[in-house]
Amino acid sequence: MLDNGDVVVLAVAYPPRSLRRHVMLGERYAAHCTSLGKALLGDLSPAELERFLTAHPPQPLSLKTTTDVRQIKEQLVLVRAQGYATDDEETMVGVRCIAAPIRNHTGRVAAALNVSGPTGEFDGPNLVHYIAQVKAAAAAVSVQLGYSE
Repeated sequence: MLDNGDVVVLAVAYPPRSLRRHVMLGERYAAHCTSLGKALLGDLSPAELERFLTAHPPQPLSLKTTTDVRQIKEQLVLVRAQGYATDDEETMVGVRCIAAPIRNHTGRVAAALNVSGPTGEFDGPNLVHYIAQVKAAAAAVSVQLGYSE
């Protein structure tokens, strides 16, 4: 969820394999460059997004982090259209993430969920598979929260 400009991790499920990124409950990440943050920011109105980006100026976390506000806004238009967001090594080199928004009974984005892994694993057909899985999981949780299209 968003909290004071950051994404805060509320729950974690680890994959049954030795190679995984350890994430702590309560850990905070910059919203502008994480897949979770983009999924959450994608629901903001233009005025809300403008206020958010003014209050929390984008900072680089890796060489691939987008800090240009215009480009971030363009990314969020795409996030809204496709129903998911990505982080392609924007926060950590070698890690790709995919997130989808979770909507509540009013249709607003209440949270987001993501899957993360090595960039090479999240490529080609695997990327398409993970996108579909993340969107389906987020949709299922949204339904549990009372959301219906």
